[in-house]
Amino acid sequence: MKKITNRKSISENWDYLGALVDDVLSELKDDSYKNRKKILEVCHVGKLLMFFENNLKIEKLREEPDFIITDKQSRIGLEHQIVVDQQSKEKEGFVGNLFLLAEKELKKDKDLPNFLANIYIHPYFSGKVNDKKWLVNEICRIVKHYILKKELIENEIIEGISSMKHSQINLSANLGGWWQKEISEEIIQKAVIKKEKKIEAYISNTNLPQWLLLVIDSIGESSYRFENNFEPKIETKFEKVFLLEDFCNNLYELK
Repeated sequence: MKKITNRKSISENWDYLGALVDDVLSELKDDSYKNRKKILEVCHVGKLLMFFENNLKIEKLREEPDFIITDKQSRIGLEHQIVVDQQSKEKEGFVGNLFLLAEKELKKDKDLPNFLANIYIHPYFSGKVNDKKWLVNEICRIVKHYILKKELIENEIIEGISSMKHSQINLSANLGGWWQKEISEEIIQKAVIKKEKKIEAYISNTNLPQWLLLVIDSIGESSYRFENNFEPKIETKFEKVFLLEDFCNNLYELK
């Protein structure tokens, strides 16, 4: 295992990331709600490619594997996998989806100005899937009242709201503080094995060498961090396996 160093400045990285992903993202952003998963994948892969000096670029978006990357001389299949604590992710996903749906509804409301609202969820909120429609309507009602009246209605979902002028209507849900978990060798091994089961299909579909990108350290209780205090032993047909700490922008070549 080795840590790959990014020697570019922050401004150079931003410019380079834009050059790597902007054209790829332009079509996906036509329906950002539908394509939000792929948009995130593209951003992660862009961050991976920033570490390389050999002009690797995204050639094609696809499935099984998720990407074809190229340096104009060779082509590589690249599979992407976010590694999270599943139990925490389910809660984050449910709450996040409620606010995405509420955001879509609020964007249709002609009585509202554009705004960005930071939403602080009640710490003991535990909505049910069967109540999703009611919860979305209730969020819309609470947020609309706050934006128009600057008053938070008493409720069991939202503990607080702060808002500001914005170019469009956006809701940002905040589930509060958490202790970020440390990833273990066992968790890494399970993530590799999960993708290893499909590698023959990836090779058959592309007839290319295959890389695997594992992503951790995103924002949220479900995310992991890597303390770099163990040496993962990776046995896989993937030619290279990388671990990207998203928020800290650290990259490790595990194989």
